[in-house]
Amino acid sequence: MRGVRTRTRTFVAVLGACLLLAPAADAGKRKVPQGFFGVNYSGEIENASLDLQKEAWNRLASAGVESARVVFNWDMAQQTPVGPINWYRTDNAVRFATERHIQILPMVLYAPEWAKRYHGRVDSPPAGTKNYTAFLEKLIDRYGPKGDFWKSNPDLPVRPLRIWQIWNEVDLQFQWYRKADHWRPQDAADYGKLLRASYTTIHHKDPKAKVMLSALAIDSWRILGELYKNGNIKGYFDVAAPQVEAGDWHYLPTVLKRFRKVLNQHGAKKVPMWGTEFGWPASKKKDIHPGYDRGYMSGYFTTDKGMASRLRNGYTLLAKSKLRKKLKLQRLMWFTAVSPYRGNFEYDYSGLLRQHGNALSPKPAYSSYVNTARKLEGCSKNTHGRCR
Repeated sequence: MRGVRTRTRTFVAVLGACLLLAPAADAGKRKVPQGFFGVNYSGEIENASLDLQKEAWNRLASAGVESARVVFNWDMAQQTPVGPINWYRTDNAVRFATERHIQILPMVLYAPEWAKRYHGRVDSPPAGTKNYTAFLEKLIDRYGPKGDFWKSNPDLPVRPLRIWQIWNEVDLQFQWYRKADHWRPQDAADYGKLLRASYTTIHHKDPKAKVMLSALAIDSWRILGELYKNGNIKGYFDVAAPQVEAGDWHYLPTVLKRFRKVLNQHGAKKVPMWGTEFGWPASKKKDIHPGYDRGYMSGYFTTDKGMASRLRNGYTLLAKSKLRKKLKLQRLMWFTAVSPYRGNFEYDYSGLLRQHGNALSPKPAYSSYVNTARKLEGCSKNTHGRCR
């Protein structure tokens, strides 16, 4: 009977995958690849009740979201070097996304205290590579093609996680702490060691998996060049991840073309790009960092109406087939899905949905996302992520 159940489940999984890929009645109008419309799922919503999180995922699926970048917090999962792993947060995210046909991109970061290079610092990189790569192995054992998660959740179709992002924004001190206040050749070398070890571990554990480079922010193309020069990263990632940031949406192609040029110059012409963070916060005239809105980031701040307009224009521009294919841009992930619209951090005002207490409300950018995704995906979606 075990063999019969296994074959039946396999058939159902394959059938489900075929149905997911099969075009709906109006899917001929689709103008972007599957997964192009994405979001970052992070912040206070990760600590909300499961009912509120379920509502958030339902709203995202019906908005047309097909991919989600989620923090897989090493610190929260493995607070001691021995003992059981706490999979509660990641299990919930994988379940909610899988039920709604949303592809998860795990971003693996935050070293636990026992594995930090700089103790007492939340943003410390790991001390060495061994403990981090051991955690990657555990993640693949949990969510990979033969993962325990799928075995313990037979009600779900098996959609293993096959892309793993190695840290986030290593060029920024508050993500990859260093004692200097600027990016140094040594920092590139340190991250290169972690990336190479992770690449070897992941491909050994799951040969069909893909490794994503850390997202790179601000002058991302310059940092990418320095990683090639000082980090020995060539050939050690399968997907690149520029943060798609520009004060003016017309300038977005220029940013991505610069990043693409550096990839091409180093023999990575076939390596695709995912825009892992994209967006503008509606934090104009809000009580954020004193004087910050008059400095470097001033062009990024806008109003609710401006955020909705920039979202529509930015997605529409970068979805153009000729440009997208030239850039090899496969995903564009809005930052962020849900935010509180209070606080002194500019991106506390960037959510498609506002979280206030135990309730969610759509912002103008949510309607803009729905309408733009519907136009470019060729259909409207239900809460299961399927075309209506």
